Amino acid sequence: MVKTPSDTATCVATSVDNVHLQRKRTLTMLGRTNRLVNSHPFTRHRQVTMYEDDRSIKRCLHHYCRGIDRCDAELVASCYHPDATDDHGTFQGLGVDFARYATDRLRTHCEATMHMIGEPCIDYTSVDSAQVETYVQAVHRCRDDNGPYLERFGGRYVDRFERRHGEWRIAHRLCIREWDAKEHIEQAFAAGRFTEGRRDHTDPAYLV
Repeated sequence: MVKTPSDTATCVATSVDNVHLQRKRTLTMLGRTNRLVNSHPFTRHRQVTMYEDDRSIKRCLHHYCRGIDRCDAELVASCYHPDATDDHGTFQGLGVDFARYATDRLRTHCEATMHMIGEPCIDYTSVDSAQVETYVQAVHRCRDDNGPYLERFGGRYVDRFERRHGEWRIAHRLCIREWDAKEHIEQAFAAGRFTEGRRDHTDPAYLV
């Protein structure tokens, strides 16, 4: 039997229709599966708790930056578990000891500091532990015989966070250096033009 052009066209059209129908069925099944997964009570609960866990970890990271820049040793120490360790290059030891070491050193060495962090990459290794990588840039305003200068540092915090007794804190921190620079500067604005930051509990951030 010889197929006519119209027969061939009909077969092709039928095949195309079958492909579209099968694709539609597949997408429908995937949609149903996703709805079932996302509607499962355990999945919804984990999504909520992960959001809360993310927020707690990020808040801890921001508290660390505030503590360092305000020379608040107690706030910095509160970001670590009591037995947590910190490898900060020249300092290697307990995180609670680093809190005092860093704030004392920055208070005497610098006129002001600012630590700025990026969005952390949080990978949960269990419900109570996470590997967290955070990009950081630190700027220290210092002074020597030639006048004021800036110490700039670019690096990463690679942390192991653990939740103990319901609180997420750092269990181990490794500070990684990517680059640094030093540059002498001139004052850009006259003194008194803005509210000046303070490096103790009289800073406006503590009074809000």
